[in-house]
Amino acid sequence: MKEEILVVNEDKYNLAALVWVSGIGWNTIFTILFNKKKLQFSWDEFWCDKNQAWVKCGLAESKQLLLIEFLKNSSVGAICDELNTKYIQVICASDEAYPALLKEIDEPPWVLFVKGPVDKLHRLQLSVAVVGTRENTNYSNQAIKKLISELAEYEVAIISGGMYGVDILAHLEAARQGLITVVVLGYGLDHIWPEEVKHDFRELYQAGAVFISEYPPYVMGNKGNFIRRNRIVAGLSLMTVVVEAAAKSGSHITAHLALEYGRCVGAVPGAITSRYSEGTKILLNNGAVCVSSGQDIIDEINQSYRNFRIDGGNTEKTFSLEILPKYKKMQYTFTPEQTNILENLESKAATEEELIHTLLLPPIRLQQILAELELLDCIERCVQGWTVTT
Repeated sequence: MKEEILVVNEDKYNLAALVWVSGIGWNTIFTILFNKKKLQFSWDEFWCDKNQAWVKCGLAESKQLLLIEFLKNSSVGAICDELNTKYIQVICASDEAYPALLKEIDEPPWVLFVKGPVDKLHRLQLSVAVVGTRENTNYSNQAIKKLISELAEYEVAIISGGMYGVDILAHLEAARQGLITVVVLGYGLDHIWPEEVKHDFRELYQAGAVFISEYPPYVMGNKGNFIRRNRIVAGLSLMTVVVEAAAKSGSHITAHLALEYGRCVGAVPGAITSRYSEGTKILLNNGAVCVSSGQDIIDEINQSYRNFRIDGGNTEKTFSLEILPKYKKMQYTFTPEQTNILENLESKAATEEELIHTLLLPPIRLQQILAELELLDCIERCVQGWTVTT
């Protein structure tokens, strides 16, 4: 996380204030933090001696005007007071509670606004996103109950987006199973949308669910916010599982983001007569893992990450998000020559000349083996020559 080195605990409410300013986006905040660290000026200088600090930060005049307008009616202290009054906590990347998984994604939230037991966010060692259609069917109801009840043995945290349909069913079932569940909102914590989920949110809050948002409390929901919210759902999770989805579905966005982050993606198979099976069919055809049980999910996580083992409900506490190379997940017996090449390329990419020198193979024989491994989709070309496929 390139921005992590820029963020310290004293930044928390100052970052919240910057996020509060409509029109000040992720890249602008990065620029402010980068120049603040480089030029060694304080937050007091930033907010009070604004002309010099803002010029030092290289802020465009339009951004400076936004900050001036913000300071006419508010301040860091006023925001802190408002959040405390509403029992909304703020965490930033330097806080222990900020989820480690979330730091690995593109543009992780500068701050998270949180309602509920914030310490649970630090315990998201083993977490699975469950997403799908908003028009849930009896089949998706049954599938969710089956999967989450089976995952309960492993104390899996369930992540979703708090919308009606599959999202809310997943949250409720997780809460009823005594699991941590994190509701990722596409709007600020002052709101509940749509109205139909108000009763469910109350039940979830009473059961100890954690509600989080990257948006200040006053922000209303809109399509762009919900789409951007999906990167947090995927980013908090080792695996994203799609339960029923139409051919064009927001769940596809979450699944594709998960793949971009090197996370696992699973899809629950459905009836061929249902339009809500079209989306999961597309995902399965494009490499998602077919899951029909909690054990399928656990097995895929076990097979896909280095140093991460889940056994009988006991999760090892140390793990890496480095995805395993594809060849290590294949049910295929490699020859000694193929294995030597794969192991060499796993440690670092290499050219054919380097492999010839290292492995002492004749050039023609090496080219034959490389062709075989490329057909198996175990290796791929890169700028440095050849590397293993993840």
